[in-house]
Amino acid sequence: MTEQEVRQLAADGRWRRRPLRAEYVETHISWVLLSGRNAFKIKKPVRFSFADFSSLRKRRYFCRRELQLNRRYTHIYQDVAPVRWNGNTFSIGPGGGRIVDYAVVMRRLASARRMDRMLRQGIVTPGAIRSLAETVAHFHERAAPVDDGFDAGFYRENFKDILTVGPIIRKHAGQKYMRIIRNAIQWVEHILKVYAADFRERARAGYRRDLHGDLHSGNIFLYRKPILFDCIEFNDLFRYMDVLDEIALLSMDLQAYEAPSLADEFIGAYLGRFPCLLTSSDEIQFRFYQCYRANVRAKVLALASDAHEGGGRHEAVQDMLRYLRVIDDHIRAESW
Repeated sequence: MTEQEVRQLAADGRWRRRPLRAEYVETHISWVLLSGRNAFKIKKPVRFSFADFSSLRKRRYFCRRELQLNRRYTHIYQDVAPVRWNGNTFSIGPGGGRIVDYAVVMRRLASARRMDRMLRQGIVTPGAIRSLAETVAHFHERAAPVDDGFDAGFYRENFKDILTVGPIIRKHAGQKYMRIIRNAIQWVEHILKVYAADFRERARAGYRRDLHGDLHSGNIFLYRKPILFDCIEFNDLFRYMDVLDEIALLSMDLQAYEAPSLADEFIGAYLGRFPCLLTSSDEIQFRFYQCYRANVRAKVLALASDAHEGGGRHEAVQDMLRYLRVIDDHIRAESW
């Protein structure tokens, strides 16, 4: 589907024979329609270095994969439904008409409970963070170990991939932030070389598992029992990670929102349930993963800033800069 067609679906389409009348939300790889008690996620027909939804067959496959993987830890994922065109209107679900796309059907959650929005308002409590840490640790304990070793080249190349959005970063942030990126790439090369054996040892010890892959505050809703959603389905390697890698993303995200005490609260509560950060080498690896995850978030936001205009672009740029500053802070704290 095209953006215009998705907007037409949101405005005039139907779901179970009823008018959809949906709110339209766009990300860099998806369109999300919010209607009544449901949310519908449609993948854009895009091809990036990290994701390929360029054919209808691929979008159907990855919708089904998204449903399967997210059901490991949440009940909000309900179905994968076809999007149809009958010559006059679009509809989601069974019925007549040509299938033009597929949508992941979810239970709609209250946007006010999304963790990143609550962080912006300064209303996330230490109790909510402790509950979140328990939820994440419980999921990690049950997650399947991945016996694929540690591929330093994967992290090296994915860290360097931020250079593909270098022109966007340079346009919105200037050379200062490009220098941060180049310095970070050199630091990553150093860490992966010096601590290569330690990274591999943690993988052999079973800390590398099939996890969420993108567990930042925008993918969490803070109800009494926290809800995680929107794990990475489009590339298994992006979910196969050390548990330190996953908690580094969330703790780094809290630091980016200038909530270091909440980051400490999360790590303390998580380690109390699932001890996995035990040595000085583990500490170095944890800092590496925090920089790596800040890099990934900055790249995603760079893409988002280029896709939006006005206020949406400004917000994406400011968020991108926050993550680049986190990288700079962590590297400055290291002697290398």
